[in-house]
Amino acid sequence: MTSYKSRNNQRIKSSLARRIEPIQPSQDRYGEIKLQLDQLMDYSVDRIHYFPREHKWPAGLGYNIMKTLDYLFELIFEIVAYNPAYDREVGLRQMSVKLKVMSTYVRSSYTNRLINAQKWEVWTRQIVDIDNQVIAMAMYLQRHHEKSKD
Repeated sequence: MTSYKSRNNQRIKSSLARRIEPIQPSQDRYGEIKLQLDQLMDYSVDRIHYFPREHKWPAGLGYNIMKTLDYLFELIFEIVAYNPAYDREVGLRQMSVKLKVMSTYVRSSYTNRLINAQKWEVWTRQIVDIDNQVIAMAMYLQRHHEKSKD
């Protein structure tokens, strides 16, 4: 019989290993990401509220998670803003990196017993879902850019 922890790790690994198909970016898709970030913010605030005080200070995990979320919101607003000189593919790839960093902070919160396994799974799933969409749009922009060069 497998434990909850090992099943949880298998589910997360399987969702991380899924093949991502390119998605054409649009204002609606950027809006979906913004809404998902809003939901992630709400969930993060609810979880961090119960962190001990030392993890809410600037050196703590809660602070780092919220700082990363703040940067993610800045990136999505830069991507959505009309600026022909802005490279949206680069912005989306930066978002993906920040989402992976945030996932690491969330995992660290779990290993430090600030959250339980179920909350870690839900939090990580939210982050991975956003990351998959972001990467899919970046892949589409990369292919579109490569085709326009030819």
